[in-house]
Amino acid sequence: MSPPFVPSIFDAPGWTPAWRALVEPRWGEAEARTLAGRLAAARLAASQELPPVEIFPPADRVFAALASTPPHGVRVVICGQDPYHGRGEATGLAFSVARGVRLPPSLRNILRELAADLGPPPPAVDGPPPPVAAA
Repeated sequence: MSPPFVPSIFDAPGWTPAWRALVEPRWGEAEARTLAGRLAAARLAASQELPPVEIFPPADRVFAALASTPPHGVRVVICGQDPYHGRGEATGLAFSVARGVRLPPSLRNILRELAADLGPPPPAVDGPPPPVAAA
């Protein structure tokens, strides 16, 4: 029996042609399929838990940051686990929640530490997060 088809991670919502052109040649299709397979397996395993475990953000928002920021606009990339654990909190954009969503405790702690180090934060940007563009 052949293994199930695993799409490339570059097929996920959010990847723009500019991001794909930048990342794919350096990373490779095999690595992209491996990551896509791991993400799919994690979501499948979580859905089979009793009770089912939900993974955040929703699958169609995982690469939302790529859709909202072109590669030439990036100065720093921070990799890590976002502090979201409740439904409706994770938008796919790190260290933010949609307007009207209560800040999760860990995000409040991060913002409190930043304010202690750097002063008060700038005003919030109005509006919901941008939609994820299909690749």
